[in-house]
Formats: sequence, structure tokens, C-alpha cells
Amino acid sequence: MNEYENETFRKAARDAEIKGTDWRGNDALKDFSTYYHNNWDKWDRERDGYDGVLRKARDWWADNRHKYS
Repeated sequence: MNEYENETFRKAARDAEIKGTDWRGNDALKDFSTYYHNNWDKWDRERDGYDGVLRKARDWWADNRHKYS
């Protein structure tokens, strides 16, 4: 992940307010990162830019928020 992509990802995840841990101690941000990087290749991620990452982060958080405290 290049520096631009890394910073874009962090900002979008922060703006989507992804935080907390689940009952096993898994970190929500790390889980979203794994999901995101396993489902979209480098070219998709670069094309999406901040708005695309934020949209995916908000969708993922809406579906998974209940698992984390």
C-alpha cells in the first residue's frame, strides 16, 4: 500500500468512526482493513479515492458495528 493510499484509507476509516474490539479482542479497524484489501485490488482502491473508501467503510461499519464495543 503506497503512502497516499494508506493515508486515504486511515482518514476514511476514521471519518466512518470505525473503532472498538469484538469479544475475541479483534480490532474493528484491522478487520475492516483485511476485508477491504481482500475484496478490492490495488487498481480499484486507487480509482475509488477517498469517497469510495469512505462509502465502503460506512457500509461495512453499518453491517458490522453490532459486533464491536
